[in-house]
Amino acid sequence: MSARRKWLRSISLLLSIVIGCSGIVGVLPAAAASPIAVYLYQDFENYTGTGTPPSGFEMTGISDVKKSSGALRNEHTAPNGTSVALRIEEAVADQPDVGLAKRFGADDLTGEIIFDFDIKSLDSNGSKFFEIKDSGNKGITLGNLGADGILRVEGNKVPLNPNQWYRLSFAIDFRPDVQKVSVYVDGVKKLDSVVLKNGNQAVGINYVRVRAKRSPQADLTPDVTGSNNFTTLLDNMRMYSGTELKTMEELQAIQVPDSLMDFDNDLGISVQDRLAGALAMVVDSPNVLMDM
Repeated sequence: MSARRKWLRSISLLLSIVIGCSGIVGVLPAAAASPIAVYLYQDFENYTGTGTPPSGFEMTGISDVKKSSGALRNEHTAPNGTSVALRIEEAVADQPDVGLAKRFGADDLTGEIIFDFDIKSLDSNGSKFFEIKDSGNKGITLGNLGADGILRVEGNKVPLNPNQWYRLSFAIDFRPDVQKVSVYVDGVKKLDSVVLKNGNQAVGINYVRVRAKRSPQADLTPDVTGSNNFTTLLDNMRMYSGTELKTMEELQAIQVPDSLMDFDNDLGISVQDRLAGALAMVVDSPNVLMDM
């Protein structure tokens, strides 16, 4: 065989093997591995349900409050598109609550974690609570947004306005001996390293919830639509590791596969099939020349 033909065969074999195996060992990464772990990333644009939670979430509360909660897309959700509306109607007795929650497998997350979401109150008919729990259901309240529009975090106060979208970000530092939180409103730090009360001795984060609790019926006032309902809108909910706030677009970029292996696994292609494809490329390549 001529030297040229040997050289062509060698190059063909090398390229076929590299391309075929890149999905296994990440030889050709599409992007460098990100140090940020994304645990939750949801804009709810594909959510259309009422009385049922978005896929992967839980809706807490009695049936009478769940059936009036769900997807909402109107002038009040703009510019966010479809949002989750936690709504309790005036006719429901007592002081009921409804919540949107998310669990994260069986492990408890610790370290530096950010719980980040958009929120809007359409009335002053109740309070909102922002909660985390561990896998043993032991919880910590990060803060609460009262009917008076005041965000309270362990005695600290941040005033907010009704009928206005806010981005609330809780930057949590969860350590075995102490748990702290810094609070951002629309990306601006309002509270720094507030020590959280952990009377239940939670050991990590396995569950997050935004819970809306309505005021007594006698205290209800008309909302933006003229009714005495209690409605809280939620959108762009995310949770990720680190100390730096990330936009939805930045988190979407982080979700890009790091290698052909990740891409193939997203498509459901096994490593064995990938190897078989690599071998087929070698055998079938018109550039592979056999010794005669």
